[in-house]
Amino acid sequence: APLQIRFFRFLNSGNQEVKFFVARDERGGLQVAFDASESDFKLKRGFRLDGTWIVNNKCTTSFHLAEVNDHPSACAPVPLRFRAEGDRIVLAEADILGGWRYFR
Repeated sequence: APLQIRFFRFLNSGNQEVKFFVARDERGGLQVAFDASESDFKLKRGFRLDGTWIVNNKCTTSFHLAEVNDHPSACAPVPLRFRAEGDRIVLAEADILGGWRYFR
């Protein structure tokens, strides 16, 4: 549903953990990103949804949810490549593991 978010934790057989979220903006568009930003990932505080805004839990910087895939700044969540196939979201393991550096 619009303005909803789900957080996920991916753990592969090599014990590499990656956290990401999938959300729908107010228009129903999909937004998929790692639960980390380029500038704050070492603190591992992630993000939260507040209405139509995604909020950085470290510095409380807010970004419009519909712009998450556009990566507007270093404090924003890092977008995760995905594709939609019908009612499913398809993520490649290699793309997910591309964000592992944010969570080690």
